[in-house]
Order: sequence, then structure tokens, then C-alpha cells
Amino acid sequence: MGANRMIESDYLKESEDLIQKLRGIPTLESFDEKDLKGILKLSKIRKYEPGELILEEGQYDNWVYFLVSGKVRIVKGDKEASYVDRLSGNDRTAFCCILYQVFAEIIASRLRLTSEELVRAREEIAGLKAQLGK
Repeated sequence: MGANRMIESDYLKESEDLIQKLRGIPTLESFDEKDLKGILKLSKIRKYEPGELILEEGQYDNWVYFLVSGKVRIVKGDKEASYVDRLSGNDRTAFCCILYQVFAEIIASRLRLTSEELVRAREEIAGLKAQLGK
């Protein structure tokens, strides 16, 4: 096994090009732009050399990988697995849990922002009412 040559970006910022690439991923095509921007803020781009190992069978990490360009082989045991739909049992459950965790983090982040905006708006309204009452 060769040395790991993977290159990883910083966390991404929103850009129209990246949002369009996310829209091209079937799992994400129904998400609105606000959700896709949230996904971008939690995402990094990883580039691998041909033949480079991404994750060894039996290992786990906290990332969900979406293939933006190129090809990847998924091998379990001696069988090649090419689609999430072919996952079953614990593998499918683990994938779904990780995917839902990512989406839950996005929703929680949006809820925090909305709550902060609501608090600021209420404070501003209270301030305006106090000014009008004087």
C-alpha cells in the first residue's frame, strides 16, 4: 500500500458552481438552495490519486462521501459494490444514520440562526416600543 496522497480542502464556502455540483447528486437533488449552502459549510473536497485507498473495509469515519467527479470502486470482501441501494443490514443502517446526522446538524444550525434572529427582532421591537412610549 502506497503513501496517502489525498488532498483535503478547508471547509467550503458557498458558490454557485459548488451548489450546481451538489444539485447533480441524486441524493441531494430535492434539497433547496438554503439546505445546499448548509451542506457546503459542513463539507470539504478531497482529491485522491488513481488507486488510492479512501477507507479500508472495517474502518469507520464521520464523513459521508459524495462523488463529484471521477470513479471510485467500493469493495466488500471480494465483491465490488457500486450503489448504496445494494447495502443491506448494518451497512445500510450505518449509512442512513450518518446521512441523517449530517442533515440533523444542518437543521439544528438553521434553527439556531432562526432563534437568534427571533431574539434580535424581539429586542428591536421592544426597543422601538420603548421609544414610541416616551
